[in-house]
Formats: sequence, structure tokens, C-alpha cells
Amino acid sequence: MKSLILLIIGLLPSLLLSQTFTITGNSSSFYNSGTFCVRNDEGSLNTDAGSVARVDNSNGVIQFEGLNNRFADTGAGNNYIGSSDANRLEGQLVYIKVGANGTQTVQDDLYLTNLEVSSTTGNTVQYGNAVYLSGTYSIPGTAIRDYATNSNSFVYDANGSTTQSIVGEPSYYGLYLTNSAIKNLAANQSATATNEFGSLASVTGGATINGSLEASNNFFLENSGAEFYVQSISADNATLQLGNGTVSIDGLLTVEENGSGSAQVNTGSAVATVNSNGTVLITSGTFNAIDGNLTLAGGGSSFTVESNGDIVLGDSRTFTINDGGFVNGQATVASRDNMSFADNSEVVYNGGNVVMTSSSYGYGNLTANGASGVELANETIYVDNTLNVRTSNFDISSGVGTSSTLYMTDDTAQPTYDEGIELVGRMERTVTGTSGTLTYNNAETTLDFANGGIGTNTSIGLDVRPSDNDLANNSEITDFDPSRDVDRSIQAYFTGTSASYNLNYAYQDTETSATIANYHNSLRYREVDDNGAGQSGKISTGEQYVREITDNAPNFRSIYLRGMRQDGDGTAVTGDLAEVSDGGVIFLRGGPAIFISVNSGRWSNPNTWDEAEQPGPSDLAVVRHTVHAGFTRTNQDNYTDDEDDHLATFPGAPTTATKLVGKVIIDENYGGIANTNEATLILGGNKTYALNPEDGNMTDEGWGQGVFANAGGIEVEPAAANGTLATTEAAVDANADTYSNGLVIFAGATLMIDGNGNVTDNQVNNLGKLLVDEDGN
Repeated sequence: MKSLILLIIGLLPSLLLSQTFTITGNSSSFYNSGTFCVRNDEGSLNTDAGSVARVDNSNGVIQFEGLNNRFADTGAGNNYIGSSDANRLEGQLVYIKVGANGTQTVQDDLYLTNLEVSSTTGNTVQYGNAVYLSGTYSIPGTAIRDYATNSNSFVYDANGSTTQSIVGEPSYYGLYLTNSAIKNLAANQSATATNEFGSLASVTGGATINGSLEASNNFFLENSGAEFYVQSISADNATLQLGNGTVSIDGLLTVEENGSGSAQVNTGSAVATVNSNGTVLITSGTFNAIDGNLTLAGGGSSFTVESNGDIVLGDSRTFTINDGGFVNGQATVASRDNMSFADNSEVVYNGGNVVMTSSSYGYGNLTANGASGVELANETIYVDNTLNVRTSNFDISSGVGTSSTLYMTDDTAQPTYDEGIELVGRMERTVTGTSGTLTYNNAETTLDFANGGIGTNTSIGLDVRPSDNDLANNSEITDFDPSRDVDRSIQAYFTGTSASYNLNYAYQDTETSATIANYHNSLRYREVDDNGAGQSGKISTGEQYVREITDNAPNFRSIYLRGMRQDGDGTAVTGDLAEVSDGGVIFLRGGPAIFISVNSGRWSNPNTWDEAEQPGPSDLAVVRHTVHAGFTRTNQDNYTDDEDDHLATFPGAPTTATKLVGKVIIDENYGGIANTNEATLILGGNKTYALNPEDGNMTDEGWGQGVFANAGGIEVEPAAANGTLATTEAAVDANADTYSNGLVIFAGATLMIDGNGNVTDNQVNNLGKLLVDEDGN
């Protein structure tokens, strides 16, 4: 066959083809610089394997005017013009149907350079399986464009340095970007992919959305190494609307505003997942998780919101962060106005550091599930609703000498914790006149205001440090005793004055070195002295401790004390002893304790003592009032329970527990507390009162009583104004309720001192028997 060379140039009239036009043979060429029309239905332009590559339409137009025009292969049927990238039709292909109603079909898997659809109203252009377009797409016609019937994939696949424009179209079915040219949806252009939008890994030039792109169902951004920009220009807005199907980000998504227009990404109802290779960067636009949730899958995924960017988490939405990866680039944590989380939204950290927030832009709900710490030291986390701590402790302490603070601003919300899990560091909670019981750093550490008040406070904070005997960043106290002190501390912070509150102090078995059952029952609060001496002193309120013990380690055990105060009035119960100053550090001590009288009354009467119970056989008793033992004084408290009743409850009863107390100090001005002028101990009845030598060490307790170690004894200090005391028990009952006369032993009673007895400028009235050992004075 001889060669056939057909030239159609623009100077000649268009070639009109009624049926088919066929080019075959390796020597056949078709050069079209004009317009080649296929007018009738079913008309086609045919080639074979030899001629398909010799069709040159780079400067021409092929126009399909029939209902089913196509390119065909006279051989195997799959090597037609436009069948592959190698056989791509250059120039322009135009679908134009005018007049009678009909459906023009764009054939499957067609690789084109430029495509125009000019068919008019009353007609439908129905796209085949896939169209690959490397040049321009124009749709000036008014015909219906049907991408969905054949589940069309419309692929913008230009290569090179020239930007390829994505044409605004409301009804793409599948819309995809590939190859090296930058793909751009211009400002004021709006494109919708009703089934799926995908930016493929081969889009090495990236893509820029200056208009509005909606992926109604699925969205995926593969890792190409290039950026996918949602970028506003001038006053025009740029929007990426994610859909309701699968949303997967493996590449780099950047949101940026260049001008006064907004740039934003909005989630649909689906979970938007940033996978291990995925990066979201909000430089100056907004990521709105309003209708759907957001997840960082971990393994390298990241989400960064810069100073001028914003992330918005809407009502009931969840932002899940695996292995960290969420970064706020705003240098000043005090503002953090680039994050807005609805009160009922939730941010979940599964590992990694927790990003700081500000008081005006806090988390709604925050869940720390194995979170390792905070973003920065000495900063803040605000939670407007609830904190949840799961799997492992959430440590915001940031080391010795520094601490972040977690604020819970809703006093009606309560944090929740897994068993044995807690927040380590400072938690501050809003308090109001209606605040009930507030849970702090773990499920058992609570603070309430029953029979108390918040004073002028607007918040109260507790800094809880387990296994940390530096005591919440104060220097380690001189008298910290690891053999009987719990290795845990709570530091209290107040925003005002005069708060009166009740504290439940929780600890764990691993923080002690003693046998728990007996040790727990002897634990009491102590406060680190803030005068720089490094000593500690007791806390007592006139209320008895409530102790809760369980057998399920690592559950918390707790010690509850009512009537604690922020400031005092100089008296024993409501003032100095009950007071914890702002910044005061509290810890727990077991073993012997100091008991101080707060009322005149019988020794066995709980109301007599600051601990609201009778001292034990190893304790130190400080008598500042008129206290009697062994008999009932009807004109005073008329208390009839015998002292032995309480002593029988101690380990070792009735042998070692028959001792009344370890040591007694009679001093009306003890420890600088307001003078009572009535310090008297009266022993009566037919009993022997033994002062028991202390088994352990009770060194200087910070209350001025000197050393109390391995020795019982009695000290009778000077009285401010000695009163008169009758010499018979009957006369005492009939006379004044209170005295200032030191020590009185009635006939029939015996005081046995195993240790030292000291009397300083006071008196001892011994009508019974006073026994001292060889060291007595």
C-alpha cells in the first residue's frame, strides 16, 4: 500500500465525516491543523498499531458532533488514539451536540491534551470510565455533564513547569491529580468530587486550591513530597471541604492566607486521619473540625498550627493524637488564641506531650492516655470541662524547681482516673459558693467545703508529688523520716483568704516503708515550716481523722481531715494548728504524735484534744487546760468513759497499752499559742498512771518541747497565774472548773514516771503516790 498523507489545515473548510475515517499502515500520517468533524452518530476515527503514533493534531481540533463518536483500533481494539499516555491525542477534542436531544458518550480511558464540551441544552455528555487530561478543560456548553453513570475518574495529569488549571465543576465523580505540573483551582472557581478526590503520590509539583474544593465522600492526599496548598489570594476565600467517607492524609497539607480572604479546611462527618507520613500545617488559615473528628495516626504524623493559624474543634468532636505530633507554633502560651475547642469537644492524647492552652482558649474535655508530659515547663493547661487520665500517670511537674499547672474551670465537672493512676504536679480548680466535693490529682484526693467556706478565693490548687520527698519543690525538710513518713507531698495554693475546707489525702502502699494496717491508722498531716528552718509541724483541727484502707494495691488509701484553714486567729484549733499557708506543703507521718489540749475536760474525752481522740501509749500529750483522768467531774464535761477503753484499742493491749501516754508536758503557753492560764493535770481514782518510754525516735518536733527520744517523762512549765486547788477530790468537784496549778495527784492515785520529771516555777500537789525511776528529779 502506498503512503497516505492527509493534511487538513485551517485555510481549508473543515472536513466533515459521515461515518468513519480510517488510517492504517506504518507509512500513513494524519496532520490536522484545522478542524476535523465527525458529525453522524456512531462515526469514528480509526487507526491501527502502525498509524496511531503518526496522527498529529497538536495544532488542530477534532470535533465530535454525533451521539456515539469515538476513536477505534482496526486491529486488537485497544491501541486507538488516546488509549494511553503514549497515544495521547494532542490538540483539542470538542464534544458538541446541537439540536436534537441525545447522549454523547466519552469513551473509556481516554488520554487527552485539551477537552472542550460545547453541547447545548437538551443533550447529555456522559463520561466514560476515565479521562486523563494534560492540558485545558473548558465547558462552555449548556448540556448536562454526567460523570457518575459510568463512575468516571477525571484525572488532571499534566507534566512540566506550567501550572495546570482545575476547572470548577459541581459534579465530578472521581477527581484526581497526578504528575509533575502544579495543579491549581483558581480563586472564584468551585469544584466538587461527589465520590472521591485524590491527590496522588506522583503529583510532585503539588497543588494549590485558591477557590473552593469539596470532596463529598472520600478524600485522600498521598505522600508526594510536594505541598497541597489551600491558599486564599487577595479578598477571595479558599476552602477545602472534606467529606463523609474516608479522609486520609499521607502528604503535606498547608493552609495559608495571602490577603484579606479566608483559607480553611472543614471536616465532614467522617474521621479525618493524618497518617504516619502525613503533615498538616496551618500557617495562617483555619482547620475546622466541625462536622467530623480528626485523628493523628502516629508514627510520624504531625499537625502544626502556627501563630496566625487556627484549629477549631466543634461541638461533640474529638481530636485524637497518637504519639504526639500536635504542635502549637505560637510562642506566647498566654494567648493561644489559635486554638478553639468547644466545651463538649474532646482532645485525646495517646502518648506524647500535651500542648498548652490559655484561660480563654482551653480544652473542652482532655484525655491523657499514656501522655508523657507537657509541651513546655512552667506553663498552663486549661480544661473547661473534664480531665480524664488513663493507662499511666500524666506528669506535668517538669522536674524539680519547675511545674506546669492544669486548671479545671468548671467546679461541677469531675476528673476521672484509671485505677492507681493520677496527675503528677499542680492542679488548680475554680471554687464558688456552691462548690461541692472537688476531685483533684487522683480519684481519692479531694477537697470540699462542708461546714466551711471558700472565703474570698476563686480557685484552690494542689500540687501532688508522689515518691518525691523534696516536697513539691521546697528544699527537703530536715526532719523527714523515711522510716515513718509517706514519700508523697501536697502543696496548697490559694487565690484569696479565709478558706475553710476539708481535705482527703491519698497515697499508695509503694510510698511507705511500714506495715500498712497499723501504720495507716497512725498517719497524720504535717506541714513543712516555711520559716526557712526546714522543720515540720503538726496540723490539727479539733476533728478526728477519717481513714480509708483497701487491700487492692495499687489502689489509693486516704486520710480525711475536716476543718483545715487557709489562715488562723492564733488559737490552737481554728488558727495556728489548723492553718496551711499559701504555698504550704503537707505530708503524712506515722507513729507517735503530739496531742494538744484544746478544751478543759477529761483525758478520755475526744473534745479535750486537737486530734479529737485520746492520745495513745506512745504519744506526747501537751496539757494547756485543766485536764483530769480517772474520775468524772460532773460540773465540767461529765464524761464517764474510762481511759482504759481507748487504750485497749492499741496493738499490744492489755500489756504495753496499759501505759497512759508516752510523755506529758503541762504548759499553758506551749508553742506560742495564746495563753490559757489554766494548765493543770489532775489524776484521780484508784489507778496507776504510767508514762511509757517511747519505742521510736521522736526528735525535735518543731514545737519547742526539746528532745523526746526513748524516754517517757513529765514536764511542768511555769504558770502565768497560779490558782488555788483544794487538796481533796470532793473539793475539786465543788470548786472552779479550771485551774492553773500544774500537777495534782489525788489520794489513791499513783503516777509512775519512767524517765525524767521536771518542774519549772510551778507546783506539784501530791496527795497520792508519785514514783520516779533513778533518773527522776
